[in-house]
Amino acid sequence: MQAQFILLCAFFACVLVQVWCSLLNKNIWPFVAQGMFAYRYDRLIKCMLVSLFDEAGNEVIVLPERVLPVASFRAQRMMIQIFSPDSNQFAAEQFAELLLSRLNHSPWKGFDEIEPSVRPGKGGDFVGFSLYACELDLGLGSRLDRNVGVEDALVTRNLLYEYFSNPALLGGGDSRP
Repeated sequence: MQAQFILLCAFFACVLVQVWCSLLNKNIWPFVAQGMFAYRYDRLIKCMLVSLFDEAGNEVIVLPERVLPVASFRAQRMMIQIFSPDSNQFAAEQFAELLLSRLNHSPWKGFDEIEPSVRPGKGGDFVGFSLYACELDLGLGSRLDRNVGVEDALVTRNLLYEYFSNPALLGGGDSRP
């Protein structure tokens, strides 16, 4: 009976320590805060963004997972590998043509960890895109409370790669910070 009482007290002590860690967002091994998905960033985060341009010159800014039919955690890494300055530029251009064709003519639906593809608007088919390394400011609570797009949190963007099916349109995406 005494062993059961000791085990019960140890169990409740562990539960209390876990609740304390969760409430204060502290990690004390072997207890963790369990705040992996609830953590709120108070600083800038770095990510990649894709700016797609349609025939009318309209710009749509999306995360890489909206232009590649792969899980979101893989999309950014794939874009870096394909479109880096060290990669085969001929292969990158062929992939860019295929990417735009797929977005325009064979969009996909979301499933599990795969986001649905971005679709062209009323301005016609997508004719080009720019790939940027960006910083987003997610620290302001008002930005997180409203229904806003990625472009509202955009602080800086640096051009990594640009492709347009018509070379006369090249350079169309540098109007923002």
